[in-house]
Amino acid sequence: MFILVSGASGSGKSTIIKEILKHFDKNIALLPSSTSRKIRPGEIEGENYYYLTKEEFEDAIKNGEFIEYQKVFENGNYYGVSRNRYNDYSKKYPLLIKDVDVLGVENIKKEDDIDTLSIYIDVGDDEELRKRLINRGDDLKDIELRIKRKRFEDGYKNKYDYIVLNDDIEKAILKTKKIIEKEIEKRSKK
Repeated sequence: MFILVSGASGSGKSTIIKEILKHFDKNIALLPSSTSRKIRPGEIEGENYYYLTKEEFEDAIKNGEFIEYQKVFENGNYYGVSRNRYNDYSKKYPLLIKDVDVLGVENIKKEDDIDTLSIYIDVGDDEELRKRLINRGDDLKDIELRIKRKRFEDGYKNKYDYIVLNDDIEKAILKTKKIIEKEIEKRSKK
């Protein structure tokens, strides 16, 4: 099962994913993306990303090597899910999890041979998100861009299998764990 997690920046996705990885331990892996952006100091190839040049990424697109990919227009970088990496990881782990944007989720769900579970982490209203982003130290200009992006992403949330309201991180983590456990059980009966 490929667990696709989406939500606004600041919604708690990363915290929830980290706890899900701990909870399901050896049965789950975070599927790293490929990107054309430069590696940052302290990042390790293969942990969150595999780094390609822009030319390598575009060649991979032409060769159909991605399940889905997006070009982020703000910075011109590509991000995508490698088909081969998905296949390799899914042979080793019964569960894969990934933070994917709303457009990426739509594309992945179109793949007939991929068993997806989509979960949207909802932060509630814009003011709650604004508070969280201020508290984590985001720049005011970035906050307004993220609020605008949240409104766009919220327009897709009803297309998800589940919506988890994160007004309390511990409750949101617990609810997400229960959803995954329920879906594992449902699939084991097929």
